[in-house]
Amino acid sequence: MCIIIHSPDGHIPTRHLRRSLIANPHGWGVMVWDGKEVVVEKGMSAERFWEVWPMRPDGPVVFHARVKSHGGKDLANCHPFAVPGHGLWMAHNGIIHQHADKESPISDTRRFARDLLADMPADFLSNKAVRRLIADYVGTSKLAFMSEADGMVTIINKRRGIPLRGRWYSNASFRQPKPELLAKPYFTSGQSGQLKPMSLGGVQVDRKSVYR
Repeated sequence: MCIIIHSPDGHIPTRHLRRSLIANPHGWGVMVWDGKEVVVEKGMSAERFWEVWPMRPDGPVVFHARVKSHGGKDLANCHPFAVPGHGLWMAHNGIIHQHADKESPISDTRRFARDLLADMPADFLSNKAVRRLIADYVGTSKLAFMSEADGMVTIINKRRGIPLRGRWYSNASFRQPKPELLAKPYFTSGQSGQLKPMSLGGVQVDRKSVYR
C-alpha cells in the first residue's frame, strides 16, 4: 500500500507518523525544503526515523512509508527517488503496473523514474496536459514531487487522497490502529538487515490485522 503525507508547513502529528510506520513497515523516506535545498533522509527502522525526524522544518515536507510490492525490502527501494535530469524528487503510493516486475530487485517506482520520467521534456510538471497524461498512465496511484529549485510540491491524483487540516494523505493508513500495536515499533532489522515483524506483548503482528 505505502503512504505519502504532505505538510506545507512541515508539521505532521506524531501519532500519524507512528501509525503510518506501523502499517507500512518496509522502510521510510522524508524530503524537506530547508529554505535553500531539498534534504532527503531514508531508513529501514522506526528507531532510525525518530532519530531523524526532529529536523522538522518550517517549510514543506513529504513523508513516505513503504509496503513492498515489487523490488527488494532495502534502502535502495525506499522513497523518495531522484528524477534524473529534472531537479525533482518523487514519492509514490500504489503500483505502476507498466514498470512492475516480480523478478526484479528494482521496484516499479524506481523503474518509472528511471525509464520514463527521466526522458520527459524540461519542466514537464508545469504543463497541465502532461500532468493529466501522467495521471492517466499511473491509474489510481498517487505521486508527490518536490522541486530542488524552490521546494514546490506537485501531487498527481491529489483528488484520490485525503485532505486534513491543511495536510494531504494518500490513504487512510495513518488512522488509529488497534491499541496493542501502538506499544512498540512494528518493524525492526536483524543483523542481516532483513525486516521482520516484532512480537508485541506476545502477539505476532500481521499487517492485515492492524486495523479494526
